[in-house]
Amino acid sequence: MSGRFWEALQQSAAAMDGIPTKNEDRPTIGIVGEFYTCMNSWANNDIIREFERLGAEARLGPTTTDYLVYFNEVYPETHFAKRAYLSALYYYVRRFPFMHWKRKIEGMMEDGLPDCRMPAVEDMVTLAAPYVTDNIDPVVTVNVAKARDYAMRGCSGIANLIVLNCLFGTLSTAIYRGIQKEHNRIPVLNMIYDGLQQTNAKTRIEAFVHQAKLYHERYVTV
Repeated sequence: MSGRFWEALQQSAAAMDGIPTKNEDRPTIGIVGEFYTCMNSWANNDIIREFERLGAEARLGPTTTDYLVYFNEVYPETHFAKRAYLSALYYYVRRFPFMHWKRKIEGMMEDGLPDCRMPAVEDMVTLAAPYVTDNIDPVVTVNVAKARDYAMRGCSGIANLIVLNCLFGTLSTAIYRGIQKEHNRIPVLNMIYDGLQQTNAKTRIEAFVHQAKLYHERYVTV
């Protein structure tokens, strides 16, 4: 089974390399938010295709892997602090095969996807530190770190996808205002999803992409 997985991954990467591409100067939109809403096109009303249709390029937001990497690092200390020593030992030992698989997968795709490497947990904590402590829920830390990283890496807009007025999403919305001030008022779009089509969503997305294009021309394109 393990051998077939690596073979299938190599075949998938080769198939993606064979997809025709064209170089265009498009503004890049960094997506953050609740991971299922980021990953599932039905949950986010196919917002990535909307961005692409309007002339932007999207960077997918936090996925289950982002949180697995985070929890994999902090669980041993969390359980040790609770004196659950066997659980702490289990999660500590589990780190090693998990990180081995992560490095191997990233190594196989390094040439094609250099900007999709999962950052180390200490890097995420450092990125989020000016705005939020890592003692808060990891969902907030991961998203704030991701949003700030997008702004620092030349994205021209940040799309914050919130599901059902989620508390963590609402809290992050307030924090992103600080990131905006730090990065020339980078455009931020806050979208709340409840399983229904939104009557004004298209207009808001169009206005956001227009702002991202202006930001791209002013601060990103050299």
